[in-house]
Amino acid sequence: MRGRPSLRVALMVLALLLMAWPVWRVTRGGETVAPAPVPSAAAPIAFTLHVIFAHPPASFVLLSLGQPILEGKNAAEFSGTWRAALPREGADLLLKVTWPPGAGRTAAEVRIDAGNATRVDRTFWGQGALTEIVTVPAHP
Repeated sequence: MRGRPSLRVALMVLALLLMAWPVWRVTRGGETVAPAPVPSAAAPIAFTLHVIFAHPPASFVLLSLGQPILEGKNAAEFSGTWRAALPREGADLLLKVTWPPGAGRTAAEVRIDAGNATRVDRTFWGQGALTEIVTVPAHP
């Protein structure tokens, strides 16, 4: 065997000690960063909901967080109000529609207004049944 094993061990220990200092600086607790402040809850907004069908559905429901906010059957037009404090990223509503047999391909329009501004105006096409997501933005 060439060289001195004890010298090689000493050099390896020295190299590990030299690497230990930067690793310790990066991984130590150091200064703590305060968590970002939680934004206060937004004030509830009153929305006017309009759901219009080209052919009256056998049933329909518009859900927010699993709770029905507008539902009905056997009419071509439905309206209602909904109060909600929307998060910054908006809210998703679930539209479920079932048309009677023989209705063919037909349309459902969802319009959501807040004050004088229209937040959502979407038309969906379906036949027999329809399940769609309607996203309501927090700001117009």
